[in-house]
Amino acid sequence: MRRPLTIRLLVALTALVLAMLVNALPALADSLQPATVTLTMKAGSSTTVAKTYHLDALPGAADIVLAIDTTGSMGPAIAQAKADATNIVTQVQAQIPGARFAVVDFKDYPNVGQYPPFTFGGAGDYPYLLKAPFTSSAAVVSAAIGTMSASGGGDGPEAYNRTFFEAVNDPALVYNPAAVRFLIVLGDNIGHDPVQNSTFSACPNTSPLDPGRDTILGTADDIHTSAAINGLTAANDKLLMISYGSFLSCYSQLAGATGGTAVSSGGSGTLPGIIVNAIKAAAAHIGEAHLAVTGPCTLVTAGGSIGFSPSSYTNVTAPVDLAFTETITAPTLVGTYTCEVQGFADGVPRGNPEEISVTVVAGAPAKVVLSPAAATNVVGEQHCETATVTDTFGNPVPNVSVAFNVPTSPATHASPSSGVSTTNASGEATFCFTASLPGVDEIDAAVDSNGNGVWDASDTPQAVPASKVWTLPPSTSFCTVKITNGGWIIANNGDRSNFGGNANVDSSGNPTGEEEYQDQGPAQPMNVHSTKITATTCDSARQHASIFGEATIDGSGTWIFRIDVTDMGEPSTNDAYGIMLSNGYDSGMKPLQGGNIDIH
Repeated sequence: MRRPLTIRLLVALTALVLAMLVNALPALADSLQPATVTLTMKAGSSTTVAKTYHLDALPGAADIVLAIDTTGSMGPAIAQAKADATNIVTQVQAQIPGARFAVVDFKDYPNVGQYPPFTFGGAGDYPYLLKAPFTSSAAVVSAAIGTMSASGGGDGPEAYNRTFFEAVNDPALVYNPAAVRFLIVLGDNIGHDPVQNSTFSACPNTSPLDPGRDTILGTADDIHTSAAINGLTAANDKLLMISYGSFLSCYSQLAGATGGTAVSSGGSGTLPGIIVNAIKAAAAHIGEAHLAVTGPCTLVTAGGSIGFSPSSYTNVTAPVDLAFTETITAPTLVGTYTCEVQGFADGVPRGNPEEISVTVVAGAPAKVVLSPAAATNVVGEQHCETATVTDTFGNPVPNVSVAFNVPTSPATHASPSSGVSTTNASGEATFCFTASLPGVDEIDAAVDSNGNGVWDASDTPQAVPASKVWTLPPSTSFCTVKITNGGWIIANNGDRSNFGGNANVDSSGNPTGEEEYQDQGPAQPMNVHSTKITATTCDSARQHASIFGEATIDGSGTWIFRIDVTDMGEPSTNDAYGIMLSNGYDSGMKPLQGGNIDIH
């Protein structure tokens, strides 16, 4: 049954639309994923990143040298190349938008007087002629091929080896380093080499050897077939050969050694398709693929590193996804570092590079240093100690709690005797305190590693303790303090305490006097009797005074004391008394319950 016309038209239209959609779909380009890596790492640490390197069936760019044997037997091939030149370019560029072409015309060496008759080609021959350097213009390629004509040749072998050599070494062929390289040779014969059969068994030996650029036989630049093919392989230049004669097997061996292919020519109009298919076949085979650090890499120059596992893949067929593990080791210095990683296939960078940014932060606290290590201040002044926390590499560690402790505080009445502070961006934490009695304080500091908010012997790391010397203030000349009428207070511990005494400073600032203090108990009974007055100070209004000295407690030992008194005038209303001892005792500054204080 015949389908109605409308159904047949609908089917045809659907097929056309599908074909257009398929052709419009972009190929999955070469890529390295993830394309960007942003990390925050501790100094000197390492991490891994899983990478996928996708290689498309065709590269994004290709530099193609189209070399045509133009000796007399190649007339039909040249005619075919002329007819198909524009389509060769357009069809390849449809598959590889970044493709460029160079055109080479080669024959044989002219048979001049230095050679025996019939050794090489005719008098008008030439071994290599670059007709057009790399171009993306189909018109330029077509025009270059259009100037070719078949002539000369003389003997059977031609200057194929010279053409192989110049494809790598001609300085006028300026390759794009990001392009995959192809040498496409249209020919019907082979090169000059009397020993090539030992390497390429399908290629018969020919004589004499290709004389090279100096055209003189027996010199260092003579070209063996194996050397010319090895040069192409070293340059990652794939040889594609289109045979118009009987040497297809030889061509296959030559091309195959570079990762390329050889095919027989077809009829008119088939050359573009043959070349496209040959390029696809050669491009699909990738001999080696790897990742490498490229361009400026501050991460590596600063002492970090980037490594890859496996180091490379060999003999893979595109399209393919290659899995790599990228190991990044951070530098030991805090900062932000960048790097690029590029994928390479057969020595050619393919795909955009990976962009890496690593912010290196300090590692775990490893050291605490106190500053100043030693200092001297007058009692009552504030002293500040700075603890600097660093990691193993000396980087300051911020946002770390540092616990401070003054274990000698009972003797000097240091206040506060402990504290916790958090390090700033420079790894510094500060603790400030004062002391009421002369003497020497020890300051301890450690990272609060157990997080309990106080200094512990188990906290780590710990600083070497710092020391603080507290000295007496200078005495106030002509300062006199008298305590009369049986002074007494109720101390901090709840005990009734009695006191009395006097202190004087002469015109030279020398203090004298005698003081006594009796805690009646029961909490802490003791008798304190001065043996020496070391300093006495008065304020300018003669309302406040401090008396420093040495004393016995219950008749023994030598203890440091400080007595602070307040005289608010006569009668003794609001007078106050307090005593501190280097054994840790502190009565507190208390109002007098009896007695009188006189400062003048």
